[in-house]
Amino acid sequence: MIRDGLMKQLSRHFVSVLALAAISVGAGACSNEANNCALNSNCVPPDAGNGGTSGAGGNAAGGLGGNSIGGTSATSACSPACSGAKPACNETTQTCVECVADGNCSGSKPACNTGNNTCVQCMKDGNCPGGTPLCDTSSNICVQCKSNSDCTSTSSSLCRAGTCSPCAQDADCSQIAGKNACKTGTCVQCVVANESACSGNSCNPTTNICTTTPRNSVDICHSCIADSECIGGNASDGGTAAARCVQMTFGSASQIHGNYCLQRVSSGCTNPYKVPISAASLSGAPAEDYCGINEAATTCEAVLDLIASKACAADNSCGGGAGGICKTVGVDANRCTIPCDSAAQCLASAPGNLCTPPTTPYCH
Repeated sequence: MIRDGLMKQLSRHFVSVLALAAISVGAGACSNEANNCALNSNCVPPDAGNGGTSGAGGNAAGGLGGNSIGGTSATSACSPACSGAKPACNETTQTCVECVADGNCSGSKPACNTGNNTCVQCMKDGNCPGGTPLCDTSSNICVQCKSNSDCTSTSSSLCRAGTCSPCAQDADCSQIAGKNACKTGTCVQCVVANESACSGNSCNPTTNICTTTPRNSVDICHSCIADSECIGGNASDGGTAAARCVQMTFGSASQIHGNYCLQRVSSGCTNPYKVPISAASLSGAPAEDYCGINEAATTCEAVLDLIASKACAADNSCGGGAGGICKTVGVDANRCTIPCDSAAQCLASAPGNLCTPPTTPYCH
């Protein structure tokens, strides 16, 4: 019996050894590497070295390492590796270049021109912040403007070489709302040579703003601010205007009194406007002689009261209180008249064509 028991134990032990051997050598592969291969260091993964998809070494086709065919090689297409001024590899040409994407560029040239693999200022408007927000794609340089439409300031409406600059002509102001005329580099509503924006009214030559005074509506010795307001006046007529707006003075001290429409001497002078006045016009015509009055003694307002034979109670009732006197004129008592030096300063027909009496002469 002892012998029989010993034989059974040996038999069970032998069976266990055989089972372990079967597991170790198996069929040449692991069904579960994590569980089985721990028991046998000789376990080889399936299809190793035969082009499988999970191979990690050798020359496996489709694998990830070494010199794998069709995989993502860990080795750059450029050899030796790229660095320095040309840190990026152009895999197509297998050459080292400045950049293949924007990420390779920085500083003052943050964009990559993939056409020639160089870093540039810009490839599109979005590359250009700040005061030069637009990209000139012909030069790849950030600019302030590419056309006049990009320049919206009245003082810099012309796009010149990528920079907004002062206007040079009216066309440079076409994109500025309500200010389509150019004057000395600035876009304005109107100029004396171009009053088209004023709808028939004059343009103030000082402010370059349209007035409410119709052109050719102001008569001789009436107040004005532009040549074109005067009857027969035209600031851009090339010298043929009959009248223009000029500045006048009053009194012995020649104090500035105002601006008035006067006939040009070249057009012919008539009473009571036969005292020459030399002046430049308000709209910029050069100085020349105009048919005027004795500015030291009287004013246009007083002359107009004389012409109208205005009734008066005292001197200050005439000429707005400047340059007029209240006298008997002809057969009419208490009428506005003016001091005079000669009959040429008085009306051309009686009454008022005489400059008397000798002591304090006036027109009557």
